[in-house]
Amino acid sequence: MTLPQELFHRIQELVHKNSGMIILNEKKYFVEMRLANLLEQEKIPSFIALEEQLQTNSTFIDKLVNAMMIHESSFFRDIYPFATLCNQVIPKLIKQNAAKKTLNIWCAACSKGQEAYSIAILLQEHFPELLGWKIRMIATDISPQAIDYAQKGIYSQLEVNRGLPINLLVKYFVKRGRNWQLSEHVRNMILFRQLNLLDDVLLPEMDIIFLRNVLIYFDQKTKDDILRRVYRLLGPDSFLFLGISEAISHQNSLFTRIPVGKSCYYRPNL
Repeated sequence: MTLPQELFHRIQELVHKNSGMIILNEKKYFVEMRLANLLEQEKIPSFIALEEQLQTNSTFIDKLVNAMMIHESSFFRDIYPFATLCNQVIPKLIKQNAAKKTLNIWCAACSKGQEAYSIAILLQEHFPELLGWKIRMIATDISPQAIDYAQKGIYSQLEVNRGLPINLLVKYFVKRGRNWQLSEHVRNMILFRQLNLLDDVLLPEMDIIFLRNVLIYFDQKTKDDILRRVYRLLGPDSFLFLGISEAISHQNSLFTRIPVGKSCYYRPNL
């Protein structure tokens, strides 16, 4: 199907308004591909019928926005932030929080859950001293389909092959036919919930926030708005991780970048 230009611009506007995501003009082919799948699923026969849905059906608009989301993820993606988390950040937090024995972690834009589960496995594998601590891990995404996928914790062979060492696969997963499911005790470590980063974020103060590989899809104003919301959730000794290709503008005075080898994290300026 060839998407009419006017309708393409309408979809760009709806996606930006409802998610903050920018769809570039050169990504029209991507929209056409995702749209073809959505129209087939919803049994919508034509672009005229699609436009009627966009005018009258707010539920369909939500489905459209979710269909345009990019759920690219993998276990231990870009590895270096996880090494920094393991070698520096968690040990610091164990000392800092020794008296209260609590640890709060938020994975924002968690997609299908691989990042959140990577952190949970890392805690299980390397920090037995956290046994008895109250660990609150919250993972959120705008897409209810992604959240449902993540909660089940079932991944294909291709998905577990991407970034997951074989010893961790055997130790923390159970074979389910051709797929693999995370063991129940790891799944139970994480609370998954739907959340739009454009909305107010009602969460407790966090020790660690992973906001990785999502800001690249937003314009500068939306990035700044999201970072202000994130800032309000961080205490003076908290840590923020962004994606490997993301950076906070020098004009943003809310955070200080701390380089660590091939990785980095950000500290809030409180």
